[in-house]
Amino acid sequence: MKNGKIFSYTLNTIIIFALGYFLFNNVHLFKNLLNINTIDIALIIIMQAIYLWFAGYSSYLIGIKLGVKIKDFFALQIANRFFNLILPSGGAVFRAIYLKNVYKLSYSKYVTLLLGTYLVTIFTSATISLVIIIYLLNIKATRSLQTIAATLIAIIIASLFIFRTKPFKTTKWKISKNINKVIQGWEKIKKHKKLIGFLILLSIISLIILAARLYIILPATGTGASITQACFLAIITFLTTVISITPGNIGVREILFAASSHTIGIGYEEAIFASLVLRVISYILPLTTGPFIYRNMQNRITKNLRNEKI
Repeated sequence: MKNGKIFSYTLNTIIIFALGYFLFNNVHLFKNLLNINTIDIALIIIMQAIYLWFAGYSSYLIGIKLGVKIKDFFALQIANRFFNLILPSGGAVFRAIYLKNVYKLSYSKYVTLLLGTYLVTIFTSATISLVIIIYLLNIKATRSLQTIAATLIAIIIASLFIFRTKPFKTTKWKISKNINKVIQGWEKIKKHKKLIGFLILLSIISLIILAARLYIILPATGTGASITQACFLAIITFLTTVISITPGNIGVREILFAASSHTIGIGYEEAIFASLVLRVISYILPLTTGPFIYRNMQNRITKNLRNEKI
């Protein structure tokens, strides 16, 4: 655990210095901030709230028989964003604690809930990115065969998990029993084909919302991006919700934006700067509402613990 913290702090320090160095050497990009108006910021925040509602609704549909209220799933999405700004995976830990104490949701069922949303996210993102890459290849905008190969692998792996995962023979080790519980939970979920189809539809809508946010911010930060380019970067943003190795995933999305900028034909400096500006705007909602939501949820946890002692 200690080594993990040292690695996390070291990585965060390196990323912050790297981003600081990038901004210092690209001061000219800041003049583009004058192109961002209040309406743009308001639209991005509203779309972020809608996106979080869809994410909460997806979790609600997967765990509809768990008795968790939909408003709690939405509130947990904001709390998740708030805690992830402080600690990597901090939001996931808080969600697990809250659902365990308030709704008596076991950790294995919680992991099943996460597994369902993550698998649908990966499958949807990989499929749409493949379509976009094929389109870009068709118009000779890129020759990134490696990206196509990676996308195909992601689709295959996600498909195997979604359609082929089966419980295995458990051993004496507790971890194997817990993994089996998760798989058994997913077995029940994936039998509902209409549910999986609807979750994929919600994921597509979420991607459209992310693409719309990027389509607003990219021109304002000096990048004349097309809808196709905004969609591709939206997929990267979508996938980074699954990865959490730094607080708020700072640096992760920026590195992926820079790495893929050549693929979609935009400058890596503008792509990184656009990601940073969008990141700052995206902090407004969780930082202004997250502490209040956390306080309310923490009070419910405390109340439940007191009732159990009586």
